[in-house]
Amino acid sequence: MSERRVGRQDRFDGMRGRSGIARHGRSLLFRGPLLGGLIASLLLGACRGVMPATVTRSPAVRCYLESSAGDAVPFVLPQSHVRILAGPRPVLDGDAVADADVAQLDLGSALMLRLSPAGARELAAVSAASIGRRLIITSDGVPIGARRIESPITNGLLFAFVELPDTGLAELVARLKGGGSDQRVRFRIE
Repeated sequence: MSERRVGRQDRFDGMRGRSGIARHGRSLLFRGPLLGGLIASLLLGACRGVMPATVTRSPAVRCYLESSAGDAVPFVLPQSHVRILAGPRPVLDGDAVADADVAQLDLGSALMLRLSPAGARELAAVSAASIGRRLIITSDGVPIGARRIESPITNGLLFAFVELPDTGLAELVARLKGGGSDQRVRFRIE
């Protein structure tokens, strides 16, 4: 009988050490670039689809304009499941928002965004050219509401009903203002 086995069984037996190190001192990831690449892509792919229920950073509010162009991306609202196609680049971003508040309107609580002078000019131009289309409002990349443009919005105030519970809306506004000792929003959008 030969003193040394050759083949797959030899490699498998060599990897049974305490820390998973093969006989020649190389770990499993370094056994072959294909195996290492496969494991890395599986790990990274699994992390991409996970969204935490609690967000601790300042929210990025962006508005996208409804579009039927070829490069449009779908946005799905969380409660109504309405699917809206919009342009891939925001027409308003977080820098355009100067303040936020909860507005009590006839139909209920709404998000009110007060825009900076530059943001107000941009919204006026976009809304004048886009009557009949919808603005999709996102927070941290998640669509939370939409508003149909009925006329040019020239006062620098953007009102939108969002698909969040009232407590979630109040907490989002507090985060947008930068106030409150606990900067966490505990709502989960499902």
